[in-house]
Amino acid sequence: MKQFPISNRKIGTILAVALLAVGIPLLVIISQQSQKTGEHAATSNKRTPFGGSKWFLVGYDYPWNNYGYDFSNSSSNVHGQYSKVNNTFADLQANGTHVTRWFMFNDFRAAPLVNNDTGMVTGLPANFFQSFDDALAIAHTHNIYLIPDMLDGITLLGKNNTNVSVHSKIFTDPTVRQSFFDNAVKPVLQRYGKNPNILAWSPINEPDFETQGVDPGNFYTIPYTDMQDFMRQFTQYVHTYTSQMATIENASQHLTHFWTGLGFDFYSPHFYDWMTQYWPDSDPVTTPASSLNLDKPIVIGEVPSTGSRYSVQQYLDATYINGYAGVLFWSVNGVDSASNYNGTKATLRTWAQAHARDVNITKRSQS
Repeated sequence: MKQFPISNRKIGTILAVALLAVGIPLLVIISQQSQKTGEHAATSNKRTPFGGSKWFLVGYDYPWNNYGYDFSNSSSNVHGQYSKVNNTFADLQANGTHVTRWFMFNDFRAAPLVNNDTGMVTGLPANFFQSFDDALAIAHTHNIYLIPDMLDGITLLGKNNTNVSVHSKIFTDPTVRQSFFDNAVKPVLQRYGKNPNILAWSPINEPDFETQGVDPGNFYTIPYTDMQDFMRQFTQYVHTYTSQMATIENASQHLTHFWTGLGFDFYSPHFYDWMTQYWPDSDPVTTPASSLNLDKPIVIGEVPSTGSRYSVQQYLDATYINGYAGVLFWSVNGVDSASNYNGTKATLRTWAQAHARDVNITKRSQS
């Protein structure tokens, strides 16, 4: 375990948790800390620019209907499950979700098409675009804006993936990487680069755990310079072939500085309670966004909707006041210990209604 010196920020974190334990309202803590740092919702410019204005992004992560098969040739893809997916998005809309993440390629189990001997990406499944068209039609119907996550680092590059040596080539082998960009990334961006319901694109979920020298406890799969090159090329493609933004869904905001200077338009780090034992400033409830000294807005792309020291209400109030650009909860389809959509969605609905001016993203015409 990495050791950190006791700092004022860590003392603040410990004090906040202690005060919560004895029932002192969280917003008292946040307000006092905000006054000290000068960060306040009324004066903060840390919102996400989109459609000619700036927004506080709020919602639950989707993030798949059938992991790895939503945009495949399988009958369990979005086209085959249209009614079910549409009903879920209708419920998301009714309960205050305006933005959600949706995983695309995951761990390459069904898309894109890959030569498992060489790692070369040869194209997309025949039904890929039909299902992605359907996903965007559903999002448009319910006025929900998407952040598609192309890869899921933990399953694509994790120690339990028997094909990790092949899949890692899209980062470490320039020829294989180019095949991924030419035959998977570019066609998708060109087709959907002006779609009004795509807010931003993300290259990979939680790369910190698979990149050498970033998280000391990771799998040390990909050299840091190779991951940087991959991300730099990704943001270049997004900005060349689309009118949309690029973001990075990294594991902890303490590690976000590893992904600066690569062309991202905003950052989307995640937070779970266990992170504070290693990185006290990973906690967005006790850490104002301004104190991280990042060059772009910060949207907290994942926080638990259950099993946390904080409630959904506390996460919403704290991130809003502490100068973040949004917060997304894990997750509408989750069956894990961090997900409780049905038990918390009413809280999000009430909060979103009270903050409609900041969260109701202007609906633009379909193109």
